[in-house]
Amino acid sequence: MKKKFSKIMGIGLVVAIVTSLLIVAIPVSAGTLAWDDETLPSTSSKIIEADAITDMAIGPDGTTIYATFNTTGGKLYKSTDTGETWSSLTSPVETGNTTDLVAVAPDDADMVVVVNTANLTVHVSVNGGSSFTELGIPEDGSGNPVTAINDVAISRELSSKHYIAIAGNDGSGASIHYFDWGATIPKWLDAADGTDWNFGIQAGSDTALAVAFSPNFPSDRIIMAATYNGTSDTLALQIGSFSSTKAWNALVSNYVDYPVILDTTVTAAASASIAVDANYLGSDDATRVVFVGTAHTGGDAGGLYALDDTSIEELKTGTDINSVAFNTAATKLLAGATDDNKVYRSSNPTSSSPDVNGSGTYKSPGDSGDTTGVIVGWAGNTAVAASSGVSGAFSVSADDGKNFNDISLINTSAGALGDVVDVAVSADGSMMYLVTMDANDTSLWSYDGSMWARTLTIDGAADHIARPAPDDWDTLYLVKTASNTVYFSDDGGEAAWTLRYADEIIQDLAVESTEIAYAATSGGNTVAMTDNAGFIWEDAESTGMTGYCHMITSLGEDLVLVGGADGEAAYSTDGGANWEDLDQIDSGATVQVTAAGLEEGDYIYAAIDTADENVYRLEIGVDEWDDIIDGTLGAGFSAYGIALVDDTLYVSTSNTTDSALWRTLAASSADDETTWSSKLSAAADAAVLDDGPQGLWVSTGSTKLWALSTSDDDLYSFDDTSAVEVPALVSPADGFLVQMNPQTGRALDVAFNWDRLSKSTDYDLSIALDPDFNQVVRDEVVDDSSSRVVVILGPFSYPTGSAALEWMSGETYYWKVRASSAGPLYSNWSDVYSFTVEEAAEQLPPVIIEQPPAPVIEVPTIQSPPITVTIPDIILPTPAAVPDIVIPQAPVAPAPITPAYIWAIVIIGAILVIAVIVLIVRTRRPV
Repeated sequence: MKKKFSKIMGIGLVVAIVTSLLIVAIPVSAGTLAWDDETLPSTSSKIIEADAITDMAIGPDGTTIYATFNTTGGKLYKSTDTGETWSSLTSPVETGNTTDLVAVAPDDADMVVVVNTANLTVHVSVNGGSSFTELGIPEDGSGNPVTAINDVAISRELSSKHYIAIAGNDGSGASIHYFDWGATIPKWLDAADGTDWNFGIQAGSDTALAVAFSPNFPSDRIIMAATYNGTSDTLALQIGSFSSTKAWNALVSNYVDYPVILDTTVTAAASASIAVDANYLGSDDATRVVFVGTAHTGGDAGGLYALDDTSIEELKTGTDINSVAFNTAATKLLAGATDDNKVYRSSNPTSSSPDVNGSGTYKSPGDSGDTTGVIVGWAGNTAVAASSGVSGAFSVSADDGKNFNDISLINTSAGALGDVVDVAVSADGSMMYLVTMDANDTSLWSYDGSMWARTLTIDGAADHIARPAPDDWDTLYLVKTASNTVYFSDDGGEAAWTLRYADEIIQDLAVESTEIAYAATSGGNTVAMTDNAGFIWEDAESTGMTGYCHMITSLGEDLVLVGGADGEAAYSTDGGANWEDLDQIDSGATVQVTAAGLEEGDYIYAAIDTADENVYRLEIGVDEWDDIIDGTLGAGFSAYGIALVDDTLYVSTSNTTDSALWRTLAASSADDETTWSSKLSAAADAAVLDDGPQGLWVSTGSTKLWALSTSDDDLYSFDDTSAVEVPALVSPADGFLVQMNPQTGRALDVAFNWDRLSKSTDYDLSIALDPDFNQVVRDEVVDDSSSRVVVILGPFSYPTGSAALEWMSGETYYWKVRASSAGPLYSNWSDVYSFTVEEAAEQLPPVIIEQPPAPVIEVPTIQSPPITVTIPDIILPTPAAVPDIVIPQAPVAPAPITPAYIWAIVIIGAILVIAVIVLIVRTRRPV
């Protein structure tokens, strides 16, 4: 009973210790140890947009922007961070119609007006687009409705009223209608034909193309309009006044020389846009600076005009202009083209000799072949643009309109990203380049760690590969594969691209530095080199391989490695001038190859796309390929990518339905009996990662791997935390003393526990008698996904399927842990901890208790005295007369005498009790 109680106490102590450890267990944060799809530009983030932008309006805060779209049912978006992100607003436009025009008040970012140019309705919101009020179809005082709306504008507040003006035409000609929002009984009024004003605009004006209010409207009450007269073929800028005269042009004080005629050769006018200097004041002709852009549908194209009051400067002629915007503080002008994606800019538009330049060839908004209708604006001091048509987008310029990058609302084919064809990831994983193509274009995207931007759009869909310089991520080559076309940028595509041509058709490209790159030729076994960033290419040199080049990589200065298409590889240590051809691995196989260096004694690693094959290592100087994996890379799987990080080697494989990542942590010492870890894609999101010519990228530091799926056009990453981290041991603490049970002479159970490594689920626990683990006592496989893993081993407790483990008294044990190959990938071993088992306590000699002789109990014999009975003679007298019978009381009987044998029994019982007590006392074992 006592032994059993000791065992229960020992187990109870262990359970109490384990319970206390579990209470303070803290999960370890790390990756998922699986291929996860990365967040790419999409419609959910409003980076990709299925419809084309038709108009844009920028609020007075410079960050609030509204955009409308030419789509059935109407669509209205709002941004509060200068176009980086957008939210959908409920468009007030009726189903079946489009939201075509938008304007925002110059003094209130929450007051926005949208116009449906098809059914001619106008809607206003004063709460940032949360709700709208329909103002109906503009009519004059006689009930004549407009027949077209070409533009809309909102004034600054005047006497608690904002004026909403539209430019168009009605039955009598040009129309300038306005709505006095804020009036007691607000309504539409006509400022053009004299119905509601004292005097109308210039006679013969057929249509009003654009309308704008003076920036100082509360002071000067000025409104202006660009109009077209089809009879005289003239375009004019006309001035109206909301003052008491309510008149136009020469009838307005200080405007005797108005209207100003811009062009007299216009066969047919299409549109116009007006931008006004923020200092404009009607009463001061020195401040009356206005810019007008026009577009024609017939005859000569439109142009860009600068008006210093009535003086006209033609800044751009023969070009249809869709919109204009002026930054008064910086004195800079933007103009968006109508028929293409150009943005024109001037840094001195008010000077006597203004300059006008176009945006970069490859740095204009959208696509040079399909994007049109550019709307420009200033978001504070930042130049922005919204473009229509195929590949139109919301774009931002960091250099006042010279170069634009598309950051959101990018109109792509079918509103989808398209085919993802290549990726490049920086060494630290902080930046990324992505190449995509849809039915219309090829696009290069860049990611800076916070947001995506499209930095290059090439008209037409074609496969391209992106190759940055390892030491300067801004140096970037974009190569059209199976061609000699190379796009080069030295600023990551942010501001400039240069089109260059190689002398050879390129299969793959390796970049060594900002100036040096190597091109592996397509359909040949040669490599060409450039040392001036692709401007001039040296003659291609033969690698010596019998097959074609498949992939190429740079390992540092002058070190180049090529994998062939016929099971071969070759390397150069002098910048491609001379090549060393290596033995063939497998005929007809494309080779993925990498190395840590190319000196004698360094290793080259290779994997091939032949199914069920191995991984190979070649030592330079020995020149023999050795198998370095136990088994193969999986039945039916072929290698598409290879990467080396320190001594950790990765191989990415795929079949027609799935992919797997293989890895060994000791590539330089592996042999054909080395077990590699492998991880399949999850069945629910299996991806075919088979991109070429190189299908695996790696960013060091966190050891994150990247690969593309050509089947679902997605980018996947694998955060291999178990390659760089190890399980953190918790207890027994290093140097811990394990106690002995003094009653049993056996050590107590030991509770081994450690923090979970990443998402590992299986571990190897190794226990040995030496720190080098040459004398292994126990290798235990542990299946546990808890945040704190606990395993109890000892003489009393052990995992199911295992066995008891007797700890030897006075012995020191060493233990370590790693994630196992099923974990799902091996990790390196943890630190080594030790514990010592307590020396057994000195055993006392056994206590021998001699049994005392049984007491002799003598019971004396008691002799009863003889009993003599004397019988007297009985003499009977002669009977006499019968006397009276008197019966006397019976005498009291004497007390009985206790027999002697009873006393003997009592005495014997007392002696026995005393003997038992003595025996118990003398035989009691000391505690």
